[in-house]
Amino acid sequence: MSKGYLRQALPYILISIVFLLTSSSIYAELNAEYKDSLWVAQKHDLLKISSTTGQSLFQIHIEGKVQSVAADKQQGLVWLANEQNLNTYDLNGKRQRSFSLSALLSVKETSHKEHYQKKYKSLKLKIDESDGTLWLHDKKSLWHVTDKGELLHRFLIKNEIENITLISSVKHVWLASKKTIHVFDIESGQLIRRHKNLFKRKINDLAYDQTLNEIWLADKKRVIRLTPEGKRTYQQDFHHPETVQPDGKGNLWVATKATLFYLDASGAILFQLNPFNGEHHNKIKNLVKTPSNQSIWAVSEQALVHIDKQGIIQQRIQFKSDIVDVALYSDLIAPLLGFILPAQGDVINTATPTLTLHHSDNGTGTDNNTLSLQQDKVDLPVNCQHTDKVSTCLPDTP
Repeated sequence: MSKGYLRQALPYILISIVFLLTSSSIYAELNAEYKDSLWVAQKHDLLKISSTTGQSLFQIHIEGKVQSVAADKQQGLVWLANEQNLNTYDLNGKRQRSFSLSALLSVKETSHKEHYQKKYKSLKLKIDESDGTLWLHDKKSLWHVTDKGELLHRFLIKNEIENITLISSVKHVWLASKKTIHVFDIESGQLIRRHKNLFKRKINDLAYDQTLNEIWLADKKRVIRLTPEGKRTYQQDFHHPETVQPDGKGNLWVATKATLFYLDASGAILFQLNPFNGEHHNKIKNLVKTPSNQSIWAVSEQALVHIDKQGIIQQRIQFKSDIVDVALYSDLIAPLLGFILPAQGDVINTATPTLTLHHSDNGTGTDNNTLSLQQDKVDLPVNCQHTDKVSTCLPDTP
C-alpha cells in the first residue's frame, strides 16, 4: 500500500511514499528552474529577456501603442495594456485573454460610439500579489479590476496621479497626487483620509516596504518614511529624488535623474553610483527590483543596468528602440510533484518498483535533471526517462 505526502518548499518539493511490503520510505525531490525574466515593453513590441544572460528569448508584436506591462508571479502571467486593450500572456508568450479597455473601464453613461472608440493614454499597471487583482491608473483615474476582467472600483482624482502603492497590512491603497496622499480602502473603495500638510512640494514617488510595514516617499528635496497611519518615522534631504524602491529586506534604492543610492533601514547611505555614466539621454527613468537577492535594475530610455546590493554592476543591456516599461517575473513558486504509480492502495510485491511521477510548474518550468530519490534517507540510484510532465524511474538496486 502506498501513501503520498505533498509539501511545498523553496527550492524543492518533497514527497514520501511508504511501501507496506518492504517497510521503506521513498522520497522524491525536484528543483524548479528558478530563472528570472525581464519583460520589456516598447512602443509596438513586448520582449522577454533572460535576466541571467541578457539575451532576447522572443519578441511579440503588439497592435496599438503599448502603455504598460506587469508580471503576475502567482499565476505565471504577464499583463500588457495598449491604448485600447488589456491582454494577458503566458510565460511562453502565448496570449491568454484580451479585454477591451473601453468596455472594462468606461462609465455606463458613455455613448455607444464613444464606448468603443476611446483610447487610453499614460496607463500604468500594478498587480496586487495577495489576490491577483489589477490596478490601472492614468493621469486622473484609478481602476481596480479582477483577473477575470471585472471592474471592482473606480476612483476619480482632481489632480494628476503620480503613482500608487498597495499597503497589504491594512488593505489600503495610497495614491500620490501633487502634494497630497489619498488613502482608499481596497475592499470598499471608500476614501479613508487625505494627507495634505506633510508635503510642501509635489510628491514624485511612493512605495510600500512590507518588511518595515511603512511607506517610503520622495518629493523634490526629501525622502521620508511614514507608518500606515501617516506618522513620520524618517526624513532625509536629497537633491531631486525621482524614484524609490524598497529592496524587500528593509533597505531602499533611491534614484535621482543620474545617480542611484542604496540606503539601509536607518536611512544611512551605503553607496551611490551613476549607472549610465552621466549620459544625457540615459537618465534613470525607473527602478525594477529583484526580490530574491535585493538587486535592482535601473531603466533608461534605451538601456537596462543590473546592480547588486554591493554596488557592483552585473549586466548592461542596450536596446535600439525606446523602452516604455519593464516588469520582472521572478519565479518564486515551487513546482508540483506527485506519484502516479504506485498509486494509493496498491500492493507492491517487488523491492524495485517502477516509479512514475508527474510534475508541473506555472513559472519557468522544472529542471528534470534535478529529480532525486531516497530510500530510508539514503540516496537511491535510479534511471529515469523524462517528458515535459512525467518522469518514469526504475531503481538500480533494492
